[in-house]
Amino acid sequence: MDEAKQHYGGHMGVDERMTDDNGLVYYKTWDEKDHHSVVLRQSDTAGLDHFAYKVFDDATLDHYKEGIEAFGVAVEEVPAGTYPKSGRRLKFKIPSGHEMHLYAEKEQVGNTLGTMNPGTIPDEGVIRGMRIYGLDHLFVLGPDMVENVRLFTEVFGFDLAEELVDEPGGNQILTFLSCSSRAHDIAFGMHPEPGRFHHMSFRLNSTQDHIH
Repeated sequence: MDEAKQHYGGHMGVDERMTDDNGLVYYKTWDEKDHHSVVLRQSDTAGLDHFAYKVFDDATLDHYKEGIEAFGVAVEEVPAGTYPKSGRRLKFKIPSGHEMHLYAEKEQVGNTLGTMNPGTIPDEGVIRGMRIYGLDHLFVLGPDMVENVRLFTEVFGFDLAEELVDEPGGNQILTFLSCSSRAHDIAFGMHPEPGRFHHMSFRLNSTQDHIH
């Protein structure tokens, strides 16, 4: 964990927010307003415990719960405060075997710019390391990827942005889904083992930042 903290905090330059009683370490990038977007847990193996999406409000959680259950996926209600700085959550397992959460509330800490007539560049010293300003997307692998795509498009309203198939009109191998103006917010790949983690990606502002 000491080496991981040096990588994330020292080299990448993301902001370490807290360490909880279980030793989990919480991070956010400078421009994210929620308390954290990435949590690290010490383990003998690399992997992914869960990933989560924030929705518009509490009523939206109720709407999605109905849709997820109608799709045939069991949903667990998680009370507010179970996860630090977070409101109530929906917890469920998507067809590829990954644990996914939805939540509407998380403690807001801001980005030092304020909300009334904010500036464009934060206080000196806030942008550090690799100049990362946001968590961008996740790439995970597992079986039943086609059902993942159906869940995300039919229930969550994602758009299928791109797909890789084994032949024209054939089977999907990779799929890229978006719920924003970005090229994709999550990607799925076929793999015989469930719940596999490939990578997460962070956003930079410019090509110069990539060079930096």
